[in-house]
Amino acid sequence: MSKVIEYLKEVNLDNEKHIKDYIINSTTEELVIFIEHLRDLIEQDYVVKKYNPFTFVPNNELSGAGGCYELSCKIERANRFAIFSSLYAEDVYIQLNFITNPHDDFDIDEIDSDCETYSNFRYMLECDLSILNTYSKLIESGIVHITPPKYLYCKDCFHKEILGIENFIDIDPIKKSILNKAKLYVNSYDKDLDLLTFKVENMDEFFPEHGQIFVAPQNNLIKLSNASIKPGTLITNPSLINDFVDNFIDDEFVSTSYYAAYCKNNNAKLITNKISDSMFMNLANQRNKHNNGLSCYNAIPKYDMPFVTDITVEKALQLREIEGESFNKYRIALNKSISEQHKTNSTLEWNDIYDDILFPAFCELDDKLKNIKSGIYKKTFYEIALVGTVISAGVYTGIVPNNMTDIMKSVGVGTSAAISVGRQVFSKVPGKETLRENDYYFLWQLKKNIDKEL
Repeated sequence: MSKVIEYLKEVNLDNEKHIKDYIINSTTEELVIFIEHLRDLIEQDYVVKKYNPFTFVPNNELSGAGGCYELSCKIERANRFAIFSSLYAEDVYIQLNFITNPHDDFDIDEIDSDCETYSNFRYMLECDLSILNTYSKLIESGIVHITPPKYLYCKDCFHKEILGIENFIDIDPIKKSILNKAKLYVNSYDKDLDLLTFKVENMDEFFPEHGQIFVAPQNNLIKLSNASIKPGTLITNPSLINDFVDNFIDDEFVSTSYYAAYCKNNNAKLITNKISDSMFMNLANQRNKHNNGLSCYNAIPKYDMPFVTDITVEKALQLREIEGESFNKYRIALNKSISEQHKTNSTLEWNDIYDDILFPAFCELDDKLKNIKSGIYKKTFYEIALVGTVISAGVYTGIVPNNMTDIMKSVGVGTSAAISVGRQVFSKVPGKETLRENDYYFLWQLKKNIDKEL
């Protein structure tokens, strides 16, 4: 049982409506006390288990904690990754965006000083609480773990340290490439606040879900004419574009390095849905090969992870408990099949995964039942889609500085392509033990259980 989830249930904060009401009706001081108590509970819940090949750390875009600022988008991504975790992971370590920030000092007077700060504080708390509730079943099951502040790095401090390392990794080639193709368009301009927002196009490497909106720094606004701040206008000011790309790429590189360091220290595998992570790590690999002759540092992706839609976390967890042995057998087999395919350096499409791996296994199981209606398969089942790319711990060395231990001490360590998958209508199940011999019995049985409810 999780103390965090148990507490949220006790105070009636396990649903969205009550969260909103509580945050709106509470003073900032009351909310700060609440956050501090949650931090304590998160630390009490936290455990670091022994190594397991199915231990993952998702980037914040995948987990829903980060990425797009809209709460609905966060919850959608969190739900998707929760289903994946229930189907595949042994342990998942998630970092919240606000509650577990390593810099835990909240200045109540500062928060209450203006409307924007006041609102942002409450909105970020609402987002994190919603993320906790989305993963509640997995947290209670001991699969998802929320990393407490004392085990996180401050990203701002990490940023200063890692960009100050001389001759670490040259990311200028990526900056130049993005400068040549990025398009910035005015999204809105608030005259009273003198606030300009802009959206970015042609940078899909960094935005796996959808484009995002950014706020232009005040010092850049004086360089824009009245005509150039109309919504939809292409921004051509080179200073604003250069500043944005320079700062944005720096931040993204630091984020990749941060996750690489975290995963390496925790012997976990990073799951990312961002092509940019591959770009940064490939630069590191090229440098290592050139300077040190380390041919073992292969560029990512290592292998991609499947995600099955229309399956609930509750159903997957229930079957995991009943069919523990079959569950382990299925994920090991699927992991091996996909990773072996990637070693061939050939493109692996999701229809290949289904046609070559899953469909034959399902056919074999169906044949053993001998109850297939007219022998016709109804290809109306759910979808398998790309969740993200798994980066095994071995590739982190290139992007993690040699003096990372010292850096950690100094900062205070404390799109998706979908395919249809066929389903089959079944009757009674004879010879279950024989069926369990198939590597993919668990996934097939989960399909079958859900078919009964449709």
